[in-house]
Amino acid sequence: NLAIVIFTGIPKSFHRPTFFKRIFQFGEIRIQSTLFASVVISAIFLTILIYIVYRTKTGLAMRSISTDIETSRLMAVDVDKTISITFAIGSALAAVGGILWGLRFPQIFPFMGMMPGLKAFIAAVVGGIGNIPGAMLGGLLLGMSEILFVAFLPALSGYRDAFIFLILIFILLFKPDGILGKNVQEKV
Repeated sequence: NLAIVIFTGIPKSFHRPTFFKRIFQFGEIRIQSTLFASVVISAIFLTILIYIVYRTKTGLAMRSISTDIETSRLMAVDVDKTISITFAIGSALAAVGGILWGLRFPQIFPFMGMMPGLKAFIAAVVGGIGNIPGAMLGGLLLGMSEILFVAFLPALSGYRDAFIFLILIFILLFKPDGILGKNVQEKV
């Protein structure tokens, strides 16, 4: 709440670079340059993330620690360093996401990332926690579901966020591991 005290809760607009104001037209289809840039930049960073996690020594350490931190320590994995790197990567990705969100909707206010953050978490749960391709698939499914919900039920468009939470409830009830998640049971 400190941000509200300092900056107030009133949205503040900012100037968007000229490139991001353009609209590309392909026949009947119109695409805003911010949307196009968001898709391309997101795909690039997703590819980099998948490469880091699945093709590097640091990624192997990340996956090892996520499975069993104590065994990772015994296998000489520098747990503190790996956790710091993971936090830095996550923070960098959050910054990129925030910049892309800000370019799409050029207003800044203290709670501007709350709903996108919740939807990202729901996408990770729908796809399968700890599964990068699953989170991507979950995000695509949630986005398409939300758009179809608004397209087919325009009178209920004010409930689009509630619809996403309803999807979360159904996933947790019927497939709690997510779409691509693995049902892992720990034996004692």
